[in-house]
Amino acid sequence: CRSTCEDCGADIYDEDGEYFVGRHDDRLVCESCCDNDYTYSYGRRGYQYRVHNDSVIEADGEYYDADYLDDNSIVELEDGGYTHSDNATFIESADAWYPSDSDEICYAADTEQYELKEDCWLCAESGDWYTDAVDYVEVDGETYHPDHAPESQDNE
Repeated sequence: CRSTCEDCGADIYDEDGEYFVGRHDDRLVCESCCDNDYTYSYGRRGYQYRVHNDSVIEADGEYYDADYLDDNSIVELEDGGYTHSDNATFIESADAWYPSDSDEICYAADTEQYELKEDCWLCAESGDWYTDAVDYVEVDGETYHPDHAPESQDNE
């Protein structure tokens, strides 16, 4: 029995050399095309199947069908990479996902959510971050929340 590879057109003479690929295992390819052009990936509802490499996304050492990232809780990071949503934090003000351990984000006490550090300041006394919407007091080059500012030394 002879089949033809739907990708390269090569004749497939042996059933052991036939591979069914795609979301529905409905595309017949030869071993060479399967090995070189397809990656076993997570897809719709977490099922695994071979996806053409043009449609594969790598995240956290696993491969995913780009059309079913939401099904697998995969998010695109602001830098173009991908990760599981458990490893990322959505920053509303930037409308983007950042790695949870990113040095670019902080938890702002005033908004009670994660923000970009570039839009915040750090209180030298409490160690809390605040958005630029909160005024601060500067003493000796350090920023302080008004509730944590050092007392003035001008006691008369």
